[in-house]
Amino acid sequence: MEQEKLDSFNMPIYGPSQDELQQLVQRSQLLDMVDIQVFDLTSDSMEKSKLEVGATASATQDNVHEAIGHNNAATLRAVMESLFANHFGESIIDDLFAVYAHNVTQQLETPEKKGGVTVISMSLQTKVLK
Repeated sequence: MEQEKLDSFNMPIYGPSQDELQQLVQRSQLLDMVDIQVFDLTSDSMEKSKLEVGATASATQDNVHEAIGHNNAATLRAVMESLFANHFGESIIDDLFAVYAHNVTQQLETPEKKGGVTVISMSLQTKVLK
């Protein structure tokens, strides 16, 4: 990997809280919030992974962690693959997401490093002007 490509890649991301999103919608005065839901992907991933591994006595915690790592990498790959491939080239993609899956698995196996990802889903509609 060329250092120049790493240095030139910038993807700033900010994840607002549920309250921040609600305030932004209210301030816009253009939309009404129909529904808002918050999902903890960590627990959702855990349940999905247990089903994939097979929620049997033979399914170890390590199997579940590996399944979660694989699921997270596959989800991220579905969203980001074309961006990464365009900037860094197709040749790194398989290795990149394999390393990412491994890192997620390692993080899950280290209790003090466990974290979560929260997703907020909103349904909006245009305000009726009076």
